[in-house]
Parts: sequence; structure tokens; C-alpha cells
Amino acid sequence: MSVKNGAIVACCWCGEGVYKSLSRLKRKAFCSIDCKSKYASKYASGENHSCWKLGEHINNYGYRIVHCKPEHRTIVENIIGRKLKKDEIVHHINGNKTDNRNTNFLLCSRSYHADLHKTMASRYQQEHFI
Repeated sequence: MSVKNGAIVACCWCGEGVYKSLSRLKRKAFCSIDCKSKYASKYASGENHSCWKLGEHINNYGYRIVHCKPEHRTIVENIIGRKLKKDEIVHHINGNKTDNRNTNFLLCSRSYHADLHKTMASRYQQEHFI
């Protein structure tokens, strides 16, 4: 059934009709947050989640991901006994993003981390190009 600039499609969980705009027709449709949550708990969690890939993989940025979370952040959270704050960054001291030994971590603020990388880049240029 067509509607102006969209269509009525079936909810992925219960089958109830849901209006979707043309630009969103490729996405899954849900009639409510409850239906979306039920669908996600059955089809988008654990081994069925898009990040799962046998529980571990390296993401596009070079970090090891274990069960959909960067491994280095999980390790640091366990070491300090709390969740990391939004402005806290885990820096890999030796530059190897897959080297997740706790001696290779420096916990710092976003601003300090940015300054650290600027300083490192400047020193690299001085050593190799000047």
C-alpha cells in the first residue's frame, strides 16, 4: 500500500502496519520501542549481533574489539575499577593498538591526548625531516 512520499510496511516484530518515508524504506520498521527491543534481544545480540564476528575482530581503526567493545578500554576499566568517563582516552604508549598489556596504557583526557600526539608528530618531523 503506497502513501504520499512513503509506504506502509509491516513491523519486523509484530507485523502491524507502520508508515515509512521513502528515504527510510531500507531500514527495519518497528511500530514501537517495545517491538524494537524485543527484536533486538532475539536477533541482534550475542552471536547474532553485527559486531560479533566470533566474538573478536580488529576494527577499521586498528583496535581489537571483543564482544562489541574495544578491548583496551575494558582492560583499563577493570584495572581502575570503574567505567571510563567520556573525556578519558586510553593511549597506547608504544603506538601498537593491538598491544593491550596494562603496561602499555596511559589514561589521559582528550585535550592531553591531542597535545601528546601533536608533540609526538613534531618530534618525529624534527628527527626525520630537519
